[in-house]
Amino acid sequence: MGAGITDLYMNALGYAWRDNAACLSTALKPHADFLYHGGNALGHGVVLAEARGSFAANVSDAGMAAATERKYLRQVRLYIGAISPHGRVVHGYSIGFGSRPGKTGAFLRLSQTRHGKPKAKPGTPKSPTPPAGVVPPTGSVPTGMALASHRSNFALMDAIPVAKWIDWVGGKRDVPEDTGPITFFKFSYAGRPFIAPAQALMPFKSPYLWFEALHGHPFWREQWEQYLAGPFAPFFAFAMEESAAAAFLNTLTGLIRFGTRRLPDALDLPTGDLAGIISGDSRDGRFVSARDELARGDYDYALFRDGLALIAGPPPRKLTGVRSCHPKEGLD
Repeated sequence: MGAGITDLYMNALGYAWRDNAACLSTALKPHADFLYHGGNALGHGVVLAEARGSFAANVSDAGMAAATERKYLRQVRLYIGAISPHGRVVHGYSIGFGSRPGKTGAFLRLSQTRHGKPKAKPGTPKSPTPPAGVVPPTGSVPTGMALASHRSNFALMDAIPVAKWIDWVGGKRDVPEDTGPITFFKFSYAGRPFIAPAQALMPFKSPYLWFEALHGHPFWREQWEQYLAGPFAPFFAFAMEESAAAAFLNTLTGLIRFGTRRLPDALDLPTGDLAGIISGDSRDGRFVSARDELARGDYDYALFRDGLALIAGPPPRKLTGVRSCHPKEGLD
């Protein structure tokens, strides 16, 4: 839970791309959880984030504040200025989330690197300071960071062949056994086009029932498996906003064609807006449901800056298209 809240908070601050901070050190000494790219650090380096979660009857705001600061001093501050595979660590965060079981409400605390204000030279006009939370426009992202983020995304979507090709491009495995195309279903939700792999959305595995299952029942197979439990079984599915998915899959195809030779230092991939995570000014750190944020229909989903979405309901009622992605030909 602490890691999840940390990722939501970092997205709210404008950070779109993530990798595991274990790449900073192979030693057993404590280090933080995640490295992030984007936000106000864009063009300067990457930031380090430590996640802490606590569920106990004695959790308090003051206790979470103290624990969060200790985590920062022990697992983050040591690495400020360190060189990671994705760039220099220029800033660090420690984010703590605490809750008392059986009680409403929670505590969220933040500790971060304190940078002294540079002394202005006499006669030198001060440059304007951009507003906090402003996200720079789409630009390049370190290749390793992009591959790590999307490997997690496509694994969550149950598009395992994509994750295997990402591993091959990164030199972490042999060529995948399955080199055929991957079928993605396209559907609209909350006015946005999404795609998800066919195997993740079809409620049936049987090749004889796929047509009836696809057109006669909501997509997610767990929905069908839970059908006997009642008509209100929950719907949850990971999908990806279509333009973000197309940009990455076509970029991945280019890397596959290039082979396992030296990868480019950076990739040009889009980052988008949030939905279902924050409302209003991102600096206030408020997290609300997409239903409250959009106020335009009974939608419940979360959309992240890299294009990944978790759709909780209601399930989409029909497809709007079928797209195929071949590892060496891209997304058609």
